[in-house]
Amino acid sequence: MPADTIQLAPWLAMLQPIAFAVVSVGVPIALGYVRQYTGIQVSQANADALTKAIQDQAGLLIAKSPTNLSFQSIDPHHPDIAKAVNWMGTAMPKLLAATGKTPDDVAHMIAAEIGKLQVQQPVAPLVGPYVAPRT
Repeated sequence: MPADTIQLAPWLAMLQPIAFAVVSVGVPIALGYVRQYTGIQVSQANADALTKAIQDQAGLLIAKSPTNLSFQSIDPHHPDIAKAVNWMGTAMPKLLAATGKTPDDVAHMIAAEIGKLQVQQPVAPLVGPYVAPRT
């Protein structure tokens, strides 16, 4: 190896614990400043509760539909989604406020969840009378 080459591996090995300590201390401090200046503080429990409520509403809309919403494009401003959003707004206003989600955000999240559930549904075969092939 040439004499003017610097080996970085020992330096990186030496700096790694220092960088880890700086990040470990710096991230919580930075998040504290973000919360202080923006007022944003979303707990994981609130985010999980909102996700669960949206999944429940999407599942209810699919179960209520005679076609399970198969092969249908769902607009976030569909009247049934609006009813679900209104229900969530009256049943859990503190949760929506804590997560900072608007009714329009919730409508789009429900429509997206319906789309995810539609993808998971098996494709139903066409049902009709059996006709034996001619030989």
